[in-house]
Amino acid sequence: MSKIHELADRVKVQTAELADMIAEAPPGEAKKPKASTTATAKYQDKAGLATRSYKLKAADADAFKAACDEVGESQAAAITRLMASYVADYKAFEFDPDAKQCHAASTGCWLCRLKARLRKGKAPG
Repeated sequence: MSKIHELADRVKVQTAELADMIAEAPPGEAKKPKASTTATAKYQDKAGLATRSYKLKAADADAFKAACDEVGESQAAAITRLMASYVADYKAFEFDPDAKQCHAASTGCWLCRLKARLRKGKAPG
């Protein structure tokens, strides 16, 4: 028997042994997470943090990242601040169906656009 055949036979035996070992492993047995992973998850739950995912145009996301980097603010902090401002503006908004705008000389305001949609009987969004 040549050395190549011996090597091939050895590989077959090792492959068979590996297959047996895999078959003997209990199915669905999950790895225990690292302590740091568990601690991070515990902190995030306690702090009320949640993960959200949004699809944005790459150019907008890149410009936002550059602006945040320029002022030294994290993207998460900027988004949180912008969300809080948006919610505060929305809560302060009073709907008047007869008014043309929510405040003087504002043509591109999101509140004005919302009011126009509501005036036409369309749902916000």
